[in-house]
Amino acid sequence: MSVATPTLLPRPARFPHLLPPAPRVLPQPLKRRTSYGHLNATRNLQKELDDLSDEEVDLEEQNTAIHNRGYSYLVPIGRSLTQKEEKADAGEDDDGDDGPGDTDESTNDDEDDDDEDEDEDEEEDDMDAELEDLDADVPEDVDM
Repeated sequence: MSVATPTLLPRPARFPHLLPPAPRVLPQPLKRRTSYGHLNATRNLQKELDDLSDEEVDLEEQNTAIHNRGYSYLVPIGRSLTQKEEKADAGEDDDGDDGPGDTDESTNDDEDDDDEDEDEDEEEDDMDAELEDLDADVPEDVDM
């Protein structure tokens, strides 16, 4: 049997098609609009809220892990110690001395801050008091 045909349309097959004809697709009527008022009866909102909270906790843990990557083993450029070693050397390691549980000091912090601001305004120490003042010899009429 020759495969070449004189036109673009293939010749009808000599052997009949054994498959049934394809169904004709007719336009379907639109479905009735559904109301979503009954979803609360079928959904367990408390379970969904718990799942969402768990996912949020997981995301926060991942973000914290990304943020703290290399905290104990990477040495930043220009430094000689890791961040963990620097924190330990500075004495900021979690010893529990300045934890959030110290409420007796935290209640008076606002008053202490106001007192410190007043003390700083009154004192104003001259940082270069022991140095010789070389500007005293310059006459006032000379422009610089």
